[in-house]
Amino acid sequence: MDRETGKVRVKHVANRKRSTLQEEVRANVVLDSEVFTDELASYTGLDADYVRQFVNHAEEYVNGNIHTNEIENFWSPLKRGLKGTYVSVEPLHLFRYLDEQAFRYNERKGDDGDRFIEVASTAFGRRLTYKELTGKDVIPTTSRQATARSRAMPKKKMKFPEVPGDTARERFMNLARHVISAPAISEDKVRRRKRTMPKKTEAANLAKD
Repeated sequence: MDRETGKVRVKHVANRKRSTLQEEVRANVVLDSEVFTDELASYTGLDADYVRQFVNHAEEYVNGNIHTNEIENFWSPLKRGLKGTYVSVEPLHLFRYLDEQAFRYNERKGDDGDRFIEVASTAFGRRLTYKELTGKDVIPTTSRQATARSRAMPKKKMKFPEVPGDTARERFMNLARHVISAPAISEDKVRRRKRTMPKKTEAANLAKD
């Protein structure tokens, strides 16, 4: 969790051992940064590379600027979702649920249109087969491996209608914005269209002719 941007980055790790957690911290946090944690002993030793401060939850939850409230605001809906919404989560797919909740949290200030464009714009070159989804194929165990594998797959050219933009990504973004901003069809228009459409029997007779 970055306090300045309010963005969170999540990863499924094998355990909470010191070597495991500190390796992830050093891989994702710039050296000499301020790091705020709880009293978990696995974080002991980060002081050599970071300005680490911690709060002991057995005694207090906030000590001036030292607290973990931001990340707790993320863990709370995540845990409720895993226990109350998804109920049964396979460890094989856990990183996917984490990525979904991280996206929801990081894009919480946008509207549905913004989130749709953000998701759709990242779909280029991505492909998930049924075998991978169901575990019948070898599936990477981490989101980083999954991303690397999807990027290595051959990319198919996507066809777009005549939409302004220099690149396929820009044209897609402009098309998505147009679709989102398009006025909804009124109920009267839907009724009129239904009246003018031939019935199933008429359509079948026309097909035979």
